[in-house]
Amino acid sequence: MNESGLQPVDYKVLVRQHEVETATDSGIITSVGGQTEREQWAETKGTVIAVGGFAFMEKGVPWEPAPQIGDTVLMRQYAGYKYMGSDGIEYQLCNDKDIMAICI
Repeated sequence: MNESGLQPVDYKVLVRQHEVETATDSGIITSVGGQTEREQWAETKGTVIAVGGFAFMEKGVPWEPAPQIGDTVLMRQYAGYKYMGSDGIEYQLCNDKDIMAICI
């Protein structure tokens, strides 16, 4: 459900990024705010929240497979724009071509 207060248009996609996690020496998984190896790769996972009317289409033909709302996707971390939703969650608004894969 889209509670962000933002509906993408055209070829845009609204994604809620997953937090980057890392394991300590003792095996405890923690979220980190500093730069991590994953950030150096400049990619991240996120959940598709909303899509614009032409997202995931090429000349009027849908991509196959095309990410759906609720799918976990791998995307370019620094693409698009950061947006603080009306629900207090930070989202990323990017082009559909910034989605690199659907996580299965």
